[in-house]
Amino acid sequence: MESGAQADAVVTLTAPQDDLVDEFYIPYVRPLGNLVIRFAQAEGALLALVTEFMAGKEDAAITELKAKDPARIRGLAENSGVSGFELTELLETLDSYWVAQAKRNRLMHDEWWVALDATVGTRGTPHKKGSQVVWGDPDVADVWGLAAAFKEHRSVFAANARTLRDQRLQQTNN
Repeated sequence: MESGAQADAVVTLTAPQDDLVDEFYIPYVRPLGNLVIRFAQAEGALLALVTEFMAGKEDAAITELKAKDPARIRGLAENSGVSGFELTELLETLDSYWVAQAKRNRLMHDEWWVALDATVGTRGTPHKKGSQVVWGDPDVADVWGLAAAFKEHRSVFAANARTLRDQRLQQTNN
């Protein structure tokens, strides 16, 4: 049986909570929550995939991913031994992932605001000299679509990582 403090903590964590955002943003709460989780899962699956590209060396995979060079990751995929339809699908998924990641980053890091007509927008502030402010008008359906895209990215990355890992382990056991 749980102590009183532990039981209170469980009740507090499981009791319904009011949304902490203004009413204008409430339609975005669930899709953004799904986006956060699906992106994290896709990112983890990408790390597992690149780890297999690097012969099971996760530190080397992290270094590759930190370089933020999609062409390098693409090159690793092309030289991984994956072929045929699987390679085509993997390369298309990698290309799609980088585009989706940029969109996700805009949603996560830009300032959210509400116009006088109650429409929601985003404003990305420049971080580099000479860059421009980026204005956005996020659509709830687009956020759901982005979350769904990361679900697909995860699936493709994980399946290829598993295949490459199985092949690598089989080679080491022979």
